[in-house]
Amino acid sequence: MDFFVILMIAVGIFAAAAASNGRTAAAWGAASRVLGVTFAKNNAFSNPRLSGSVEGFDLDVSVKSSGNAKVTRYVVSYPPLGIDLHIARKGGLAKITELFGGGGEEETDDPFEQLVSIKASDPQQLPLLLTPHARDAITDLLTNLPAAKVKDDRITFERRNVERQVNTIVATSRRLVATAQAITGRRGAEEPKERAPLPPDPYAPTESMESMPPPPSAPPAPTPSPPTPPPPSDMTSSDMPSTLDTTLPSYEMTPSSLDPGSEPLMPSYDEPATPPMAAEIPAPPQPAGGLDFATIAGELFGGNMLSFEAATTFGEQYSGRKIRWMGTVTGHTDTLVRVEVGTIQTTLFGPIQVGAIVETGSPVVEGDQVVVEGTLSSVDTLERTFTVDGTVKRA
Repeated sequence: MDFFVILMIAVGIFAAAAASNGRTAAAWGAASRVLGVTFAKNNAFSNPRLSGSVEGFDLDVSVKSSGNAKVTRYVVSYPPLGIDLHIARKGGLAKITELFGGGGEEETDDPFEQLVSIKASDPQQLPLLLTPHARDAITDLLTNLPAAKVKDDRITFERRNVERQVNTIVATSRRLVATAQAITGRRGAEEPKERAPLPPDPYAPTESMESMPPPPSAPPAPTPSPPTPPPPSDMTSSDMPSTLDTTLPSYEMTPSSLDPGSEPLMPSYDEPATPPMAAEIPAPPQPAGGLDFATIAGELFGGNMLSFEAATTFGEQYSGRKIRWMGTVTGHTDTLVRVEVGTIQTTLFGPIQVGAIVETGSPVVEGDQVVVEGTLSSVDTLERTFTVDGTVKRA
């Protein structure tokens, strides 16, 4: 019996791994067709890879191991600029150094220079390279992908998970390529070309009926004109007016004007009857500040959902959603900050802690109360942590 249970568990794990790999292969294959590059996957359990030319730049997207986890690494290459360039978003260590007057960099009011850290072997070439168009592109890149780095011959970005969303792979690749175009001057200040829309994600949830536009309402029926009342029997032809007033101002037949006990012939025509309008269905309210952590953590970790099911549900319903969570810093490096955002009650394990990892450095220390703000990019179902593309700051 014990052997049978172990066998069934092994079969279940194998099936879950196969399903996850199949989903990954389908997403990367679709992304390769949109980007026009080559998709490679040697076998069912090997890591996928995209490689090829996009807008004249070499693109390489692969999965690498980083400690006990895997990361998706994006690289866009171009001819060397020749100044040993290195641009990255300023991390916590750099900001603390500046706070105490170190680093040798002059203070500036330029938002671009406050955001980025720039190194080059020939700084005099930077004004020619960092045109307003290039500065805008780099600002957009490091604001949306804080862990990205611009180097002399390539732009790199790593996300702490294996990408399984078609639109995420395509959008991230295009953002890096657009930055490379701006830096190398291949497009200059021209307006960006209109791109074909991304294909619908086959794993995205279906659109609910509430979001469907209402059917066109039928035009209201025309209001019939009131009939002309007959003249009283005691009125002669000589007493009748020569011209009939067709406006009928507030004319109403009541029982007092007819024989006793009779009913009114018609209603009042002071205001024409108007068909009632259909009531509009209000849009469902959105939570203030984005998605509440207890909502997503309770669904993914609070029930009996398996790890691969939780990862699939996250990708279908929550990936790319905006969040704004408060929590306590429990660890950090130069580029990563781990924040405990709360505790939920589960049916299997009792109370568990839920964390968030933000891929950007900030001047924080363990125990600080902080606010995490950005978009959800991945989930670690074993450690119950979410990876956020965004920022973290003291509360």
